[in-house]
Amino acid sequence: MVLSSLVKGPFGAKKLIDSSIAHQIFGRAGRPQFDDRGFVYALAHPDDVDILRWKAKYDAIPEDTRDPGLMKAKKALKKKKPKRRETEQYWVEGHFNQLQAAPPGKLYSKGPIPWRLLAYLLKVSPEVDKVRSVVRAASANADNGIGLSSCSNAVAQARASRGSLANASLNRSS
Repeated sequence: MVLSSLVKGPFGAKKLIDSSIAHQIFGRAGRPQFDDRGFVYALAHPDDVDILRWKAKYDAIPEDTRDPGLMKAKKALKKKKPKRRETEQYWVEGHFNQLQAAPPGKLYSKGPIPWRLLAYLLKVSPEVDKVRSVVRAASANADNGIGLSSCSNAVAQARASRGSLANASLNRSS
């Protein structure tokens, strides 16, 4: 996976990508059928590349040289030293390491409750009150960024009640 930049956004308001997005991108590196790992590369900004190339040329000429041609070349290189633009936002290696080490983000569903989930809840437990509690919890928590995570608790409760109903019916038949 090759990333052209780690900062995204409109001009003048660029910021480092979110860690959950970075983990999603990094997780797609490699080919699942053939590779047991993937590699992620982030390209340096062209300004940084120009600065490093200039520095390599400049450092190749010794400081204590007496050759007039080399002294003239070093002086000319010094005048042409590239600089980072003030209007551009750059990322550094520390940002990349920060994204790698960041914990995964808390993901939640932002969409409506799927009808299949409601049908499953009714199949597991025909008690309508439990389905109502799921709908209320999901709609109340959607604004808080929790979404359907509370639904998984309700599904677990419904499964548990189904197991207790099955045990109760077995006990009655004995």
